[in-house]
Amino acid sequence: MPTFICELCQKSFPRKSGLDAHMKRKRPCKKKTMTEAHEEQKVQDELSKSNGETESTTQQMKTNQTDYSKKTREDLVAICKEKNIK
Repeated sequence: MPTFICELCQKSFPRKSGLDAHMKRKRPCKKKTMTEAHEEQKVQDELSKSNGETESTTQQMKTNQTDYSKKTREDLVAICKEKNIK
């Protein structure tokens, strides 16, 4: 089954009537100006920003983690009371 694609925005439609309705809209679609290379660069920038933040938070989480498997029931109950966990 053919797929119909708008030449301006590259949106695909399973039927020709969908493409026709898309082309006859009151507000026409706009051409996508962002190239794939530009998009890839933006994604890499965002990932590098979030990577720096997550590395510091994961290090903090590792230092805050305790080994609960070696604790007794009384110790676990006391920890839960401190953290207001029922």
